[in-house]
Amino acid sequence: LGAICEQIIIQERKFRNELMEYADFEDKIFRAMGTLKMARKLTTKEFLELISLARLGVSMNSFDISYEKIGNMIHSLGTASIISQAETEFSVDDADRMRAQYVRENIE
Repeated sequence: LGAICEQIIIQERKFRNELMEYADFEDKIFRAMGTLKMARKLTTKEFLELISLARLGVSMNSFDISYEKIGNMIHSLGTASIISQAETEFSVDDADRMRAQYVRENIE
């Protein structure tokens, strides 16, 4: 009986640790989506890191956004893509602001 109780305690601790790791991971995914929804400026690197986490959240059914929409954003929001579509000349900093604005408008 003692050995069985010990096994139960070990399993409960293991499950608790896994749950904590999942909760931390889930928090990271939700923070990424929150940043994408609220940021006023996003570098290409930051955007790609955050959108990758958000895409993972979509695969976990945490967010209701299509893979197609995410793919389109990834394809069209690189700095070179933004600058090539611009009618006027602007800086990388301007591109970071435009990227953030586009993301805010397209992630509901």
